[in-house]
Amino acid sequence: MGVSVVIPSFNGEHILKTCLAKNVAILNENGITDIIIVDDASDDTSVEYLATHFPDCRVVQNPINLGFGQTCNAGARIAHEDILLFLNNDMVFTSLDIEAVHSYMEDSRVFAISPPIFREQGGKRVNETPTKGFFEGGWVSTENDPDQAIRCEDDPDFPILWACGGAMFMTKERFNILGGFDPIYSPFYCEDLDLSYQGWKRGWRSLYAKVGECEHQHQATIGALFSKKHVDAIHLRNKYLFIWKNLTYPPYMFLHGLTVLLKLISFQVNDTRAILKAAWHIPSILKSRWRDKAELNSDREVLGQFKR
Repeated sequence: MGVSVVIPSFNGEHILKTCLAKNVAILNENGITDIIIVDDASDDTSVEYLATHFPDCRVVQNPINLGFGQTCNAGARIAHEDILLFLNNDMVFTSLDIEAVHSYMEDSRVFAISPPIFREQGGKRVNETPTKGFFEGGWVSTENDPDQAIRCEDDPDFPILWACGGAMFMTKERFNILGGFDPIYSPFYCEDLDLSYQGWKRGWRSLYAKVGECEHQHQATIGALFSKKHVDAIHLRNKYLFIWKNLTYPPYMFLHGLTVLLKLISFQVNDTRAILKAAWHIPSILKSRWRDKAELNSDREVLGQFKR
């Protein structure tokens, strides 16, 4: 099983100059040569830079700006190999063990894996890979849990609610079975959560895997192009979309419905805006829910394995 790498990029020439050469070097050392950079209709000179400095990488240009998920999907469609590695352009591998990756991917129970991903936060080096979620107060809360990192280090099969789309390995076959990243989350956030959650409900596991390490310049693209207020609004809207699309356990659905009603009648401004914006996607959500998802695990079973 070979590996194809898909790197989305939008106005990211300055990031590519910092990160890409290091990644290409370590990927090539591990025998990975199918490296695809998908440019999301940038208006900088990223494409020209790539053509000059990385002629062995395949470069795809979106005709219009599509956002993270559809940009990754475009790269996955032309990938040559059986395993996909989705890698943010602001992520740098400092080590990689491709044999360990193959070992995980050959396990039919495994859907996706993420290596330890570190970033600087408040002067500390934080591991952002351990992820979990829980249902409480009519809401699915999700979070990165750096405190779980010590447990992760001692457990080769440590479950995570979602594999981070910034550095995530999965088989192309299962990615295609689920239809790739859902465009309703455009331009960004919750695509990877949605995909891993669908995997969990089918009985496919997402795991923290010590197959290498990454350093993350967190939000090097998003933070530079969008205000925090705008990013937070998109994130909140997408959390509603995620819940509406994926929750099927009746008690959770009922409690969430009450939560939505309460937020609307109490006119909680941010949530009301998010709900109204999410409502535009209800036809797509209903279409998705009507499809046979071959669910083996309920929401209660999936979320029950992660503790607050």
